[in-house]
Amino acid sequence: MPFTYLEIEMRKNRIVWLLFLFLAALYFLGVYLLAVAARAAFPFFIFTLPRTAFLFSRKEIFDIIFFAVIMAAFHWAFSAFGMSKKILDALGAQPPDPEDSYHQAFKNIVEEVSIATGRSTIECVCLPSVALNSFLYRIFAAARLSE
Repeated sequence: MPFTYLEIEMRKNRIVWLLFLFLAALYFLGVYLLAVAARAAFPFFIFTLPRTAFLFSRKEIFDIIFFAVIMAAFHWAFSAFGMSKKILDALGAQPPDPEDSYHQAFKNIVEEVSIATGRSTIECVCLPSVALNSFLYRIFAAARLSE
C-alpha cells in the first residue's frame, strides 16, 4: 500500500499506461481483424500477397500497430478532455456560497491545504448531497467545539 505522494503518483501512472496499452491492444485487434477481412474480400486489389508464411508482412504489422496507437491516442485525448468539468456537472457541483459560514470555513481549509502543498490553487466545490453536507457539518462542528 503506497503511503507517500510519489508512490501514489507512480502507481497511478503505471495504471494509466496499462489502461492505454489495453486500449491500444483493443484497437490493434480491431484493425487487424478489419485488415484480415479486407484481405479475404479483396485479395488482389488492395493488398499485395504476403511473401512470408504469415498473413501480413512485417511492414504491414507495424503499420497496423502505428494506426492502432494513433487511434487509441485520439480516443484517450477525446475521452479525457474536460473530464473534471463533465464529472462536476454530472454531480451538480456548485461553488461555495459566500453567505454560508460552513462553505466559507470549507473554502478556508482548502486554501490552507493549497498553501501547505505548494499548489497555486485548488478549486473547491460543494455537492448538493445531504449525507456529505451532514458529514462536513459534523467535522466543522467538532472543529468549532475544539477551538
